[in-house]
Amino acid sequence: MRRLFALLVLAGAGLFSTAVRAAEEVSIMVASGSTVQTLSRSQAIAYFTGRLRALPNGEPLQPLDLPSSHPARATFYRLLTGMSPAQINSYWARLVFSGQIQPPQVVESDAAMARALLDNPRAIGYLVKLPDDSRLRVVLTLKPPPVTPDKAADAGHP
Repeated sequence: MRRLFALLVLAGAGLFSTAVRAAEEVSIMVASGSTVQTLSRSQAIAYFTGRLRALPNGEPLQPLDLPSSHPARATFYRLLTGMSPAQINSYWARLVFSGQIQPPQVVESDAAMARALLDNPRAIGYLVKLPDDSRLRVVLTLKPPPVTPDKAADAGHP
């Protein structure tokens, strides 16, 4: 009976994690007045890891980030770079310590992210829940890899 209960819990956890993963889309956004129309994944990685700070035309771009404790931040960096929160924090700590570059400006919440994007046409940020505001435009949507039946079955097994 105990084994059956454990299997049911694991199966439920696998279904729950699949449902959560499906909802974990992250949209990279700019103000509608921004010159950025679309963004490739490699460009997004370059901007949000400090490798690039300007558009190809030389116009500066200001990446915005959510606080380390915000759940969307972990999802964003996992989907964009494959890095965990600890890995991205370590990455930025090394760059800051070496004096090479500063991390993206941190805003305190989703609402603050939307306001900052609207206030600065050179800003770029991300949100999990899209605001109903036509003054913001999605330039790239990050989606988790599709869950195949084999992966879903393995989700609850070590």
